[in-house]
Amino acid sequence: MKKHMRPEDCTIARRWTLLPLAFSLACLLAACKPAEEAKPAETPTISGQAVHFPGRVQGIRSELVEETLALGLKLPGRLTWNEDRTVRVFSPFAGRVLRATVNVGDHVRQGQALAEMTSADFDQTHADARRAATDLRLAQQNLSRAQELTTAGIMAQKDLNQSQAEFDRATTENARATSRLNQAGGGTGGNYVIKSPINGIVVEKTINPGQELRPDQQGAPQFVITDPAQLWILMDAPESSLSQLARLPVGTGLAVVSNAWPEKTFKGRLTQSADFLDPASRTFRLRGTVDNTERLLKAEMFVNAAIDLPRAPVQASQSTVASSAILFEGAKNYIIVQKNANDFERVTIKVEREHAGRTTVTGLAPGSRVVTEGNLYIQQMLQTAARNTIAPAPGSTPVATPAAAPAGSASPADSSSKPASN
Repeated sequence: MKKHMRPEDCTIARRWTLLPLAFSLACLLAACKPAEEAKPAETPTISGQAVHFPGRVQGIRSELVEETLALGLKLPGRLTWNEDRTVRVFSPFAGRVLRATVNVGDHVRQGQALAEMTSADFDQTHADARRAATDLRLAQQNLSRAQELTTAGIMAQKDLNQSQAEFDRATTENARATSRLNQAGGGTGGNYVIKSPINGIVVEKTINPGQELRPDQQGAPQFVITDPAQLWILMDAPESSLSQLARLPVGTGLAVVSNAWPEKTFKGRLTQSADFLDPASRTFRLRGTVDNTERLLKAEMFVNAAIDLPRAPVQASQSTVASSAILFEGAKNYIIVQKNANDFERVTIKVEREHAGRTTVTGLAPGSRVVTEGNLYIQQMLQTAARNTIAPAPGSTPVATPAAAPAGSASPADSSSKPASN
């Protein structure tokens, strides 16, 4: 029996039959349509030392420079006790420690007892002082009697001279014994007392009750007393900075920063510069003082100190820029100056000095913006254009030419921002 198709099925079949025909027709029309010409990519143009980008270029960073009045040289340093305000206390006598009357961290006054000890040497010193005083009194009496007898004509003059000599010797011995006893500091009940020679704070203590002390075998001091309100800072400067630091005047300012107090700057001043180099490290020692009235700094801390270096008198203004902004070509130094978002110019400058990633230069106007990243890309463009430029005929005007991208360079973001040496 013959099967009849419904009208809806016939319509669907006709549509599927026409699809390949429509697709072929579309392809034919696309092939016959003329192709649109591709727009040429806009390239930077170069005129002399100036580069113009048609659009805002990516990957270039710049910074604003300012006129430099002084350049600070940063040096690592170490804090120590101020030796002008520090005393290391040793016992002048041999003996045994009975007790210590102070501990580390205690405030002490001049003449305050630090420790008490028994000492045969101190007893001998005390006895010598008493004997000298007794001998002096006896010599004084003998001299007075001899003077009376000589006046009466009973004693010869030579006997009077002998009494005078004995009195002089007794006076000298008494002065020596008394000075020795006073230097020792005295004692109580036959025991020797170690006393503080200055006002300050006990920062070290090395004795304990029962310990034997011998002055002929001195090791560490029994006590270290200091005034921590002012510390010394010791800095080792490299030999290369000798020309900047050798003739700095005493009193040059220091700005000291510690990792323990990164947001606080401590004031100090330079007090001494060494006259010799360390043969091992090839550095020379600088010493200064740091105010520590607040007691925030501690001895043996590592710090960084910035020294104010006065600028040498020059005619041109000086500017400080990042060292990454400096470019080298031949014997000249250059910087890429950003005029606006699209225009850049290479400027010849003179390098004065460099330290810690910052360089002082002359040849820049205050307020200029210098390129610190992407400057190598622009430098390569200028070098490529210089190699491809044909010298113009005499009397003609140079024409700005499109810049060819340096070989292997696609954009400033792909170029290293570090200065290159050519």
